Amino acid sequence: MKIFIYAKRKTGPLELLQRKIDNIIPHNDVNEFNNIDILCQQLKNNTITKNNKTITILLIDGREELTELIKMHCQLSETWVILILPDKEPETVKLGHRLFPRYQDFIDSNFTEVGEVLKKHKQANSV
Repeated sequence: MKIFIYAKRKTGPLELLQRKIDNIIPHNDVNEFNNIDILCQQLKNNTITKNNKTITILLIDGREELTELIKMHCQLSETWVILILPDKEPETVKLGHRLFPRYQDFIDSNFTEVGEVLKKHKQANSV
C-alpha cells in the first residue's frame, strides 16, 4: 500500500499527521507533495502502473486550494481519498464532497480517526 500526502505547508497539522501515519505505514511507502501539479503527475503515473492500493491524503489550507484540487478530480478518482478540510463551514464541506472522499476530517483534529482508517485499509489489503 502506498500513501500520497498533499500538504502545501510542512508544519503543524502535517507533522501531527505524519506521526499518526509513521505508526502504521512504513516510511518508504509514504510520498509527500506540496505542489498540486507534481501530485497530479504522480497520480497519473500511478494509474498507468495500475497500483490500486494507493491512498491520497489531502491536507487542505483553504477553499481556494480545495477548488484547485477539484479540477484534477479525474486523477483522484483512481485512488482512495482521505480529505482533511480547513474548516467546518457548510460551503467548504459541500466542495469537499465533490472529491468523493472515503473519509473526511478537519484540520483541528488529532487525526486518530485517520490512523484508524489506514489501519483498517492495511489489514483488509494484507489478507
